[in-house]
Amino acid sequence: DAVATGPDGLLVGRVHEDGLTIDRIGQSGRSEATWTVPDEQDLYILAAGLDGGAVAGLTRGRVLLLRGGGDVEVLDDEHPDADQIEALAVASTTGLIVAGAMGDPLVRAWSWETGRRAQAWALRASVSDLVVNDVGTIILAGSIDGVLHRLGPSGEQWAAPVGGDHMRIALSAQGDRAVVTTSRGEAVAMDVDSGEVLWRAPGLDFQAALRPAFSENGQRVAVPGRSNGVWVLDTATGTRIARLGGSGQRLAGMLYEGDAAVWAASSDGTVERWMAPDGGGSWG
Repeated sequence: DAVATGPDGLLVGRVHEDGLTIDRIGQSGRSEATWTVPDEQDLYILAAGLDGGAVAGLTRGRVLLLRGGGDVEVLDDEHPDADQIEALAVASTTGLIVAGAMGDPLVRAWSWETGRRAQAWALRASVSDLVVNDVGTIILAGSIDGVLHRLGPSGEQWAAPVGGDHMRIALSAQGDRAVVTTSRGEAVAMDVDSGEVLWRAPGLDFQAALRPAFSENGQRVAVPGRSNGVWVLDTATGTRIARLGGSGQRLAGMLYEGDAAVWAASSDGTVERWMAPDGGGSWG
C-alpha cells in the first residue's frame, strides 16, 4: 500500500484485516525491522527516518513515528478537517519531520528526538509535495494553488507561482536548484535561494505531476514525458537531451542511477532501465 527507500533499506507498508504492518527490508531481502499498528486501516505515504526508523502518513492528518526498536508513536492529534497525509519528508541529519495533509493548508514539523511539534507554517492552500534539506533549515513545499514556497525556522522566506489554481506540483531539489513538474505538463527550474524562475520546459505532454529525478552530478534531470515516457533535460538550461520509453502505461516514478542510467516504474508493475554510457545524449 506504500513503499519508500532509505539508507537502511526498503520500507514496505501493508494494510490487512488485523491492522497495519510496516517492514524495513535490508540488502539480504529479509525484514530487519517490523512495526505493527493493530486495527489501523489507512496508510498513504512512508519516509525513511533516523537510526533505521521511519514515519508513516495516515488519514485525518495523522503521522506515526516508527522508531528503530519497533515502537510506534502518534506525533500529533488528528485534524478532523484534513484528509490523508499527502507530503512527508525527514531531514537526514537532524531528523526534522515535515508533513502536509490534503485539505489542510498547515505544514507541520516535529522533532525526531522528542516527537514534539517543532514548528508550523500556514499557507493559502494544502501541499501536494515537499522536500527538506539534510539539516532541516530549508523546506520547499508545492501547494495545490500552483505556488512553490520556501519555508524555514524564521517562517516563509518566499513564495513563487509556477502554475495555476487547482494544480498539483511535484518537486525535487539538488544544490541550489529545484525542479518542479506541474499537472499541466510543464517542468520549471527554480533558484532555491531567491525563488527566481530559471527556465520553463512546456509541452512535455504528461498528465500527472511526478517527482523529477536528478543525476548524481546534477547535470541532468528526468521528468515525465508524453505517452508516459521520460524526458531527460539539461539541468542548467532545460534543453531536451533525450526521450525514453513511452509504453502507454501510467508512469508511477523515476530514479536516476548515478549519471548514466534512468529507471522508470509504471502502474502495471513494469520497471524499465535505460543507459547513457557517456552520461550525455548517446542513449540506447
